[in-house]
Amino acid sequence: MSAVLQPVGDIERHLYIGSGDAASIMRVSKWRTRLDTYLAKVEPQKSNLADPDRERIFRRGHKLEPYILEMLVDALRDAGHQVEFVARNERYRHPDHPFLAAEIDGELVVDGVHVNAEAKSVNRRNHDEWGEEGTDQIPIYYAAQVAFAQAVTGRRETWLGAIFGLDDVVMYHIVADDELNGTIVSECVDFWHNHVVPRVPPEPETLVDLARMYRTSGPPPVEATQEVAWAARRLMEIRAERSRLEKDAEQAEFAIGAYMGESDTLLWQGKKILGFKHEPRMLIDGKRLEREQSDIYHQYQRASISRPIRIARNWDGLNVQNPKDQGEPE
Repeated sequence: MSAVLQPVGDIERHLYIGSGDAASIMRVSKWRTRLDTYLAKVEPQKSNLADPDRERIFRRGHKLEPYILEMLVDALRDAGHQVEFVARNERYRHPDHPFLAAEIDGELVVDGVHVNAEAKSVNRRNHDEWGEEGTDQIPIYYAAQVAFAQAVTGRRETWLGAIFGLDDVVMYHIVADDELNGTIVSECVDFWHNHVVPRVPPEPETLVDLARMYRTSGPPPVEATQEVAWAARRLMEIRAERSRLEKDAEQAEFAIGAYMGESDTLLWQGKKILGFKHEPRMLIDGKRLEREQSDIYHQYQRASISRPIRIARNWDGLNVQNPKDQGEPE
């Protein structure tokens, strides 16, 4: 299959489902929900997925790709493999479903076999999500991307190079799982035909999803089900408990800080148990900026709409029972 593949060049992102979309469609993405992906396809002009922090991380990873791929090739050769670098950042369509397309970070011929290559720049804090070098134990959201790309290209193997910080590359070898790849293709095809094409949004999964799906609020009121009323009572109880815990934490912090005085380190039996240092931060004085540079202040203002849940002051929830305990005294 890979022998007849032809690159298709650039395609506008809203016109196809790509490797990055597969993880969200399979509900395993760290960054996106199914509704995020749906809105990116049907309302691309609204930039629904704009997240400056996430985009900065993705840009950094893209810039590091050539470096990581070069390290991956060197590591494979050092391990005794015959390696030829074939292509980089080519995009291919699925032969049966042209609305599925995958851009491949790199393509290699390893010991005579044409394989996909992936490059990942990983924050050290996420190191525990990765398995031992040489295995296929990569985070599930990346596994979905790898499987999708294998399904599109028909290639049976993927070598993935990951760097943690800027250390040496760590290699992972993922062999195609036909059942998994088939499931991912099926889910993506279903998503395209049952949601994107008919403009039917998927069910919301998060509070942010709810805000995007229901963009206005107002009368009439709705009567709660037993389950929803119980959720409201639990929310009220959880918030009250959180408030109590925050007060307890503040008291504990005061006791510790008062005891330490000017010291920045607390020991127990000679070993450090916490630090208490001054940490300077640079802040924008918004009031002064508005007063002295009003035009600039208003130029960079942006509207933000939230939809907080506020429990009615005169409701204590005591008349609501857990639906699972129906018929039993509370």
